[in-house]
Amino acid sequence: MPLPENRSTAAMAESGACYIGMDTGYWSSKEERVHLAHELGHCETGAFYNPYAKADVRRKYERRADKWAIRQLITRKAWNAALRDGIVEVWDLAEFFDVTEDFIRKAHELYSAS
Repeated sequence: MPLPENRSTAAMAESGACYIGMDTGYWSSKEERVHLAHELGHCETGAFYNPYAKADVRRKYERRADKWAIRQLITRKAWNAALRDGIVEVWDLAEFFDVTEDFIRKAHELYSAS
């Protein structure tokens, strides 16, 4: 479906079923992979909010979905191994893990904080 503003979305029905919508526009394989993992993160963690939610609630649930996605696509073990092997540049890590550079920055924030 066309989702030009967010490019992807997830929603949970009253039954508990989770639905993911992906924009029909152009995607790189990395963008599609990251967006899908993020939306699965909403579904797997129950991190949903309504359009009227306060900004801090939105940030909390978006961060929860991001953390889930990062842990699925780039495990801490793989992250540490890549760094040990000298893969340290953002673009190089993004290529190695087949994700976007922005996703690598989020992974760096997550793994350097804990």
